Amino acid sequence: MRTGDDGSTPDERRIEAVEADLHETRQELAETVDELTARLDVKSRATAALNAKKEQVSLAASRMRGQVAQGAGRAGARARVSMTDEFGRPTRETQIGAAAAGVVLIAVAVIVVWRRERR
Repeated sequence: MRTGDDGSTPDERRIEAVEADLHETRQELAETVDELTARLDVKSRATAALNAKKEQVSLAASRMRGQVAQGAGRAGARARVSMTDEFGRPTRETQIGAAAAGVVLIAVAVIVVWRRERR
């Protein structure tokens, strides 16, 4: 009987090759079973999809908050520029607008009080 460099016979080498093939096949089968199990686990898949959507919404909301804050900051700066003169004092138009708003507020308060007293 011939032996190989490692002292094994052809039958032993064939047995080792079959065992190695069997081990590889078992590994592949285990991976396939795990994949099928994951595909059939609807609850886990739904939870994963939900978490992914939550993350997307959270990122979108965060971006929108940033954009709104920037827009508000720019709008506030434009309003300050248009409502004040170069020294930071209110312009004549701003003073007139504030006085008109005050008159309207007082008129509404008078009407509300007058209606309550008439009842």
